[in-house]
Amino acid sequence: MNSTNYLTGGHLFRGLITISLPLIVSNLLQSVLEVVDLYFVGRLGANAIAGVAMSTTIIFVLATFIVGLVTATTAFISRHYGAQEHDAVGLIVQHALYIGLTFSLAISVFGLFFSKDLLKLL
Repeated sequence: MNSTNYLTGGHLFRGLITISLPLIVSNLLQSVLEVVDLYFVGRLGANAIAGVAMSTTIIFVLATFIVGLVTATTAFISRHYGAQEHDAVGLIVQHALYIGLTFSLAISVFGLFFSKDLLKLL
């Protein structure tokens, strides 16, 4: 059995497609979901469309923080795992989980206290 990792040791194009294809499909499906949402909400009028547009903006801003955390965590873990610093990998995962938990709690508390105001805004 060959132990060569085909993502890093094989053809570059194949590795890039293998890694990027799920992301591309996910983004395409997300776009289709938004179009379908707007199709059905569009029947309710301009105010409903504006509300969906505002909520999408809020979701994208929150998703940017999450993607940033995931990207940074992946980069740090890759670096330390490649350097055989396995203790640091565990510490990085712990810190990423703490940051994610703190972010989730902050969003939850904000939603708990301001959900009515946020819905009125939308």
